[in-house]
Amino acid sequence: MIDVRELEIAEGGLRPTSLSVSQLLDYGECAKRWHLKKALKVPFQRGLAMVFGSAVHAGLETFNHDHFSELRTAFRMGSPPPNVEPPGPIDMDHVFLMFEEEFDTQLGDSEDAIEAEYKKIQRQKNSRKALKKLTAEAFETFIIDELKMIGRSLLQQYHDRDDHGDTALFIEKEDKVEIAGLPFRLIADLVDEKDGKIRLRDYKTRAKSDKTLARLQLVAYSWILEEFHGIKVDEISQMNFLKTASNPRIEVLPYDMDNYEKDAAMFRAETDTFLRGVSAGIFPRHISPFCSACGVKEVCDDPGLEKKQLEELRKKELGLCSA
Repeated sequence: MIDVRELEIAEGGLRPTSLSVSQLLDYGECAKRWHLKKALKVPFQRGLAMVFGSAVHAGLETFNHDHFSELRTAFRMGSPPPNVEPPGPIDMDHVFLMFEEEFDTQLGDSEDAIEAEYKKIQRQKNSRKALKKLTAEAFETFIIDELKMIGRSLLQQYHDRDDHGDTALFIEKEDKVEIAGLPFRLIADLVDEKDGKIRLRDYKTRAKSDKTLARLQLVAYSWILEEFHGIKVDEISQMNFLKTASNPRIEVLPYDMDNYEKDAAMFRAETDTFLRGVSAGIFPRHISPFCSACGVKEVCDDPGLEKKQLEELRKKELGLCSA
């Protein structure tokens, strides 16, 4: 693995106070979006996709903590404590409850997310015709019920899989390391062991994503585990929880370990590009299908709003970059 800790950031330009894979993803997908969110501090509108993703992660974390509980693991590994009855089935009602509570919490913290989704559907030509006919109030009720139904279906499918690990090393493990003098934050969704192999799994709820940058995320997680925890990963995979209403399903994308060194070099290059680009003030806009759901689209589309945001920022005497 090519070490990224030796990278440097130029003096005199913008300087982030921290790094994360999400920032690299942001900058790689659209540098202007990163600049608006992180440098100009434009309030970022969390859309329904992000609300749903956070809620599914909460449900998965709840399931994994139950599946990998000390008692269940002991029975699974053939070393149960004496005079103790084996645990019953995993309480999926509790998993669903944690999912729905997180969904409601995230939705409450995401003002206008449903309204923005409603307007987007009205604009799109390929949207479901039945939804276009709904009033805003009826749409709100429908979309919340539909997303919760899809989430429960996906979590049940996850429960029903036959490839769960034997033991867990990390569940939602957060690490902070230093790169170019800046703290770099990573969270591994699940690191487990099955049949003697260490497996790293990353959960996604976004059907369309940059596959190259997603691979770099997996490589970054793997590097952290080996470099700072002494854990060499044998298998890496991305689990996509696809929330299509007609066919919600889980798609597992195994990572080809033969590409590890090449992707590790690319991870270093992307990190270097981010550091150099930010310090040099390079923030081009990237037009893509994601623009319609972007949380800073309104400001991005209107140079006047961008200028106003910068003026307000200067008046408040805030630093230009924060995590």
